[in-house]
Amino acid sequence: MLLQGEEPDPVEDDYLVYNYNRFQACRFGLDGVLVHPRSNRSLSLRDDILATVERLAPHAAALGSEAALDELQQEVVAQGNHASFLRQQFVEVGSVQGMVDAAVTLFRKGRSK
Repeated sequence: MLLQGEEPDPVEDDYLVYNYNRFQACRFGLDGVLVHPRSNRSLSLRDDILATVERLAPHAAALGSEAALDELQQEVVAQGNHASFLRQQFVEVGSVQGMVDAAVTLFRKGRSK
């Protein structure tokens, strides 16, 4: 899709919202609210990923890579990511130390969540 040039090249003003979007993604994970740099439209990172997956679907089919997109859609977007897991752990255990302990345990087991 990128090689076909369907997306316009970024311009300098596109980067004005970059820090805000990055903060939202880091702080809130898939529940962060992004601002599109050109339209100023707000949408959740989860919805943005789903829209991107939809745009990539024909290209994935042509490459035989539908399974990768399916995993993104079903595993990551539907269930959440590590940011979601860490936020839930903080709510459950009530401390940063407990959240970190849960993350270390999870990562040592080699599981994604």
